Amino acid sequence: MVQAQTCSNVAYIHPNGMAILNGIQVISSSSGIYFIPELNYNGGCTAATINSHMLGGYSETGWSMTLSFDKPVNDVVFLYAGAGSQGSLAKETIVFNSNKGVVSIVANASCFTEINGNTIISSSAGTSTLGGGNFKISAPNDYTQLVIKGSGERGAKSFVMGICASSIFLGKAES
Repeated sequence: MVQAQTCSNVAYIHPNGMAILNGIQVISSSSGIYFIPELNYNGGCTAATINSHMLGGYSETGWSMTLSFDKPVNDVVFLYAGAGSQGSLAKETIVFNSNKGVVSIVANASCFTEINGNTIISSSAGTSTLGGGNFKISAPNDYTQLVIKGSGERGAKSFVMGICASSIFLGKAES
């Protein structure tokens, strides 16, 4: 089954809670993350726009989130925005790991961002536009757990992120 890897809606996932998306139960547990229900974020490049149901935090203090799925998934689309700080070179780093192998990351769209293996590094690159993007997180085998950890250099400030609801579907081997 071919699924769209663009994002028209952000999943309603609390930092520590449970949601059912497309028939798949998602349990989240996190540290350093808070829920932002009704804010539209477009403070960065167009690739880093999130419509609502965002999660946010402060990069400098570090944060982590574990997503557990009751059925195997793959190709989850992750949105990240607000990377860096206007006029600063401070970078934010986001690392992904699955319970079924090393993940690969593909940017569907991004700005001021580089991908190195299972890691996204993003900033404002010293401009007034904050970095981020829309990224597909894949593993060689369908996974039931995705661990996301983030941190930022001094001056990186805050970020917002989300998971694309339409990207939570049965993995390749299951469909």
